[in-house]
Amino acid sequence: MSTEKQHRSHWKGERRQLGPRLPVALYDAVERDAKAAGTTRADWLVHLAAVHSDRPDLDPAKPSNNQEMLMTG
Repeated sequence: MSTEKQHRSHWKGERRQLGPRLPVALYDAVERDAKAAGTTRADWLVHLAAVHSDRPDLDPAKPSNNQEMLMTG
């Protein structure tokens, strides 16, 4: 076995970018805003998507949409 480190492309193929590359500053801003809102980064991104798509019914930041408050059977 070779001690030489193999590149990722050797065993997995070349990387393909599936979407637009976003600036690191955007990810930092999302992380900061999510912490300020007291939520996770994923929930904050869903919140932003709901606000910008005019679908407030999908917004996890609204108390009426919070899954922790839903009754379970």
